[in-house]
Amino acid sequence: MSDGLLQTRAMFAPETINVEERTVELVWSTGAQVRRASWSRGDYIEELSMAPGAVRMERLNKGAPLLDAHDSFSLRSQIGVVQRAWLDGNQGRALVKFSRRDDVEPIFQDVQDGIYRNVSVGYKVHKTERDETGAVPVERAVDWEPYELSLVPIPADAGAQVRSEEPPATQPEKERSMTLPVDGVQAPEPTTQETVTRAAAPVAPAAPVVNADEVRAEERRRTAGILDAARKLKVGDELAHQLIADGVSLDEARLQLIDAKAQDEQRTPAQSRVEVTKDHGQKRFDAKLEHLKFRSNLGDMTDAAREYRGSTLLDMARESLDLAGISHRGMDKSEIAVRAMHSTSDFPLLMASIQRVTLKAAYAEEQQTWRPLAEQRNLPDFREMKEIEVGGQMLPEEIKEGGEYKTGTIQEQQGSWSLTEYGKKLVIGRRLIINDNLGYITRAVQVLARGVATFEANQMWGLITGNAKCMSDGLALFHASHNNTGTGVIGETAISAARQAMRNQKDFTGKNPLYVVPQYILLPTTLETAFDKFNATITPNQTSSVNIFSGYLQKIVEPRLDASSTAQFYITGNYPGVTKLIYGYLEGEAGPTIESEIKRDPDGIVTYLRHDFGCAIGQHQGFYRSTGA
Repeated sequence: MSDGLLQTRAMFAPETINVEERTVELVWSTGAQVRRASWSRGDYIEELSMAPGAVRMERLNKGAPLLDAHDSFSLRSQIGVVQRAWLDGNQGRALVKFSRRDDVEPIFQDVQDGIYRNVSVGYKVHKTERDETGAVPVERAVDWEPYELSLVPIPADAGAQVRSEEPPATQPEKERSMTLPVDGVQAPEPTTQETVTRAAAPVAPAAPVVNADEVRAEERRRTAGILDAARKLKVGDELAHQLIADGVSLDEARLQLIDAKAQDEQRTPAQSRVEVTKDHGQKRFDAKLEHLKFRSNLGDMTDAAREYRGSTLLDMARESLDLAGISHRGMDKSEIAVRAMHSTSDFPLLMASIQRVTLKAAYAEEQQTWRPLAEQRNLPDFREMKEIEVGGQMLPEEIKEGGEYKTGTIQEQQGSWSLTEYGKKLVIGRRLIINDNLGYITRAVQVLARGVATFEANQMWGLITGNAKCMSDGLALFHASHNNTGTGVIGETAISAARQAMRNQKDFTGKNPLYVVPQYILLPTTLETAFDKFNATITPNQTSSVNIFSGYLQKIVEPRLDASSTAQFYITGNYPGVTKLIYGYLEGEAGPTIESEIKRDPDGIVTYLRHDFGCAIGQHQGFYRSTGA
């Protein structure tokens, strides 16, 4: 998968131009295989899958721009728009429309005259499949996305051509020849000699006009490129001069120089140990993130972050553009903010990272009074999860001489629960970047985190106050058959009755005692003082005044209980195998997660908060409710 924006070249011809509508059709890809070279992966062949499910067409069909040679830094560089794009078999086709601006008119006229014929398609690869069965590995892009089309001087796709008025099988030989192989930014451009070999037409309509100045300029670029590659690779000048004299193309020369360097290193292996460390860009990113954490009171001022003391968000946006090789000279503050958010720089990732750190910290700080009563069980997906409860009579029995082992009776019952997906979004606009309003951004994320914690608490306490059904038997938590309700205000009589009822709880077979031990008392805020008085440790003058339950129960005070009843209180207990509350998240995401996406409307970074959460009541035996009166 590629993180960068790639380019593949196609072409159009004046035969399909509609002058009044200022439109022309083109073939922008045929998925042709192209041999490439990479420092990290070596030689390989790239192939773009043209299967309908492999190409994301949304951007092209939502008014993707037609640019001047991939220049996306200025609105003046957009010379047209993609009106419609579609897949036709193994071909990608598009109808583009040119602007009526005065500065575009000469370009459109050259298109009509057949001077400009070639189109480059900017795209991004999301997923590839690598096939290493052949002599040269094949990397097939099975999920890729065209971003924009550009008018360029050099064609490359060997199967791309203009859509003519006739079917492909009967196209004139002249049109079939006006194509070149697919190319990408990570692969070298084909040389003039290679292009002629691949695209030579049996019948040329006219002899091309040779511009001597362009030929000389191209030769100077080839020579300088070969010498520069030799210098960077530290390969002797003798090989470089030989490649220049032999007329070897720049791309082929680079490959030969790389091979020569590799062979030289094999003959003289380095004696020093080389360790891979973080590159410069990653170090700068980490330092900026540490500074933002310090500004948000989420971390200390580290030595790396100290370099950015006094830096604003706009300053970081400028540096991100610099590190990405994007010039911001002449841009105002608004343009810098928008460019940083809508580029391949690390600025959008920086904003997403500080939000994730803030979310995690704020979510962890929220008090969750229900957690001591619950057991976490994360689920692998959103399907219903079956929970099985096992019970039965398994008491050992005497085996008399010559007797047999008797079979025990085991029973089981099951219930189910599942996860539900929840979400919210937050927009970080360019104004917040310009105003250096980091505090607003982090506070907004903190509100999101508190919202998630509040949502979870509402769900969990709602199971108790709403008398939800138990997963084990499908009956309400406080049901007459569960023997877990009583009366009385907080005092020795009510607590004693609760303890006795919980001690006598049995498993679902009704035969085996569980001996549940009371542990927590759940109180609305209105009963906290009354319980504190009852629970206080005192030294009585006589036995009848002893409070045997002093310090017996741990209190959990929850305001959500007040909304249900200001008099009722609950007692919960423990016993091995008895589950009170169950909650869980999607495996690998234990809590809320954040994802960010660059948007044009609204103009900024849109943050999506996703929370996959589920909860249920396991068994009733660990709960007791008193009316409090």
